[in-house]
Amino acid sequence: MFFGKSIQVTTPKGFLRVGYGLMVAGIIMFMVACYNYENEKSFIKTAQHATGTVINMIESINNSSSGSNTTYTPVVKFVVDGHEYTFTSNTGTNPPEYQQGQRVDVIYAQHDPTNANINDNLNNWGGALIFAGIGVFCILFGAIFAIFRNKIKSNSNMDMTSFRMFNQQNNQF
Repeated sequence: MFFGKSIQVTTPKGFLRVGYGLMVAGIIMFMVACYNYENEKSFIKTAQHATGTVINMIESINNSSSGSNTTYTPVVKFVVDGHEYTFTSNTGTNPPEYQQGQRVDVIYAQHDPTNANINDNLNNWGGALIFAGIGVFCILFGAIFAIFRNKIKSNSNMDMTSFRMFNQQNNQF
């Protein structure tokens, strides 16, 4: 009788390719995260500190099909050796993380104060964390695609002649 047999299920060959592609993309993203992390770690190790003041908040509105998204990016002024420097942070948030007039810890390259940023976890490690998260996500889903494709293939061992005979017997109505 047919009920004891499993049905052969096949997935497109592209399913396995997508899985491997996702895993490769994930590995690349994870490598970018590691590179970003090492660069940031060495920058922080040699960076100098100064106290800065948020002098402006830049409001950026991004309109997309899913709606409008507003981010607020701080502009910071700080002084090193009597010279005033101003920079715009790399990171915008909503709600705003800082307010105009707020004092912040600034880190800057020892020999190039124009290379500066606010010293906080989001600014320092946000890029590495985002790349690592996307990388892990791609690797996991790629592995699921590849494993799922192989599981289906290995479980599809039904004798097709039994299936055809079952169909012929039951289609005589």
